[in-house]
Amino acid sequence: MTSNTGTIVEALHRAADLDLPDSGMRFLDRREAATFLSWSEVRSRALAVAGGLRSAGVEAGERVCLVLPTEPAFADVFFGILLAGAVPVPLYPPVRLGRLDEYFARTAAMVDACQAVAVVSSSRVLRVLGRLLELVVPRCGLIDATELQRSPPCAAAAPMPNDLAMVQFSSGTTVAPKPVGLTHTQMLSNSRAVLGALLAAYPPSATVRHRGVSWLPLYHDMGLIGCILPALDRPSDITLLPPEAFLARPALWLRALSQYGGTISPAPDFAYALCVERIREDELEGVDLSKWCAALNGAEPIAPANLRAFRDRFARWGLRSEALTPVYGLSEAALAVTFSPMDEAFCTFRLDGEALTRGRAVEVAAGGVELASVGRPLVGFGVEVRDQTGTPL
Repeated sequence: MTSNTGTIVEALHRAADLDLPDSGMRFLDRREAATFLSWSEVRSRALAVAGGLRSAGVEAGERVCLVLPTEPAFADVFFGILLAGAVPVPLYPPVRLGRLDEYFARTAAMVDACQAVAVVSSSRVLRVLGRLLELVVPRCGLIDATELQRSPPCAAAAPMPNDLAMVQFSSGTTVAPKPVGLTHTQMLSNSRAVLGALLAAYPPSATVRHRGVSWLPLYHDMGLIGCILPALDRPSDITLLPPEAFLARPALWLRALSQYGGTISPAPDFAYALCVERIREDELEGVDLSKWCAALNGAEPIAPANLRAFRDRFARWGLRSEALTPVYGLSEAALAVTFSPMDEAFCTFRLDGEALTRGRAVEVAAGGVELASVGRPLVGFGVEVRDQTGTPL
């Protein structure tokens, strides 16, 4: 990947200066009420946060954790940290009062691992996070996002493309979460590879304007790099729904896609199964999914049965089979690595299960293990399978 990609800060300035109509971030709540911020407003609010961070003692290049839900304050703080010249580290907020000891221990370990000098959150969450100081003490302490938003704005920093832009933690599925540092170049290159695949399959036209819709957590690379950055870099709008709202009522995802003309929206495999199981037909009155051309499915193993069930269940609301797009990625690569063709129906393979246990892929006509193809590497990527010793297979 080359270093001439520019920076996220430059992309924000560009989008804000253009100030295109209906271009920015839309935040929905559980009642589907929307709060819209143009990219110009995002920059203005973020500059105030940047001023507050500098007044709090945060210096260029230092890590700042943000523990915020899907709400306008997340954008204020994430971009504010970047405009202050610091490095954002998104962490997940506590979602329930149970198992808080485990949450504090895990969060303290992440704050310590990335050497954060501050943790920014809402006043409501900070009342809970106060116990975090018993385990780790950032130099600038815990900071209320609301106080930062009231600060006088400062001049924006001007990072270089190869400067660190964000630290994200791996999912921690099999081992403890590990910090992964990403540069501006890495994040924008990956975002542009995703967007490039979409534009190659569905070029914008008088009848096609790409818009993103996502309920994914913003501390997750698929939600942040895969949804927000494309909307910023090629200025358009992104509609964001809190993950807890989707989990409580999955129909909100499809309703948002219909209402705001979403064309690209990713989700892990379980979300597609949840929609089939939980959405009632009366919740989809008036819904039209015909504009949804990239229903990306990744972040966890993909069950072909879930793809078929989702396709069949929602075809009557305009969902096209070609929209379902199995993908593969990992945090160490910023996000995306391989995509199946966006303008073709997904395909699967049946492989001999016993041969798979020996590391061999042998197709069978019937039975065996059915796997969904996740396509080919995106532009700028290559894939090589190796054994435990690092030897290519």
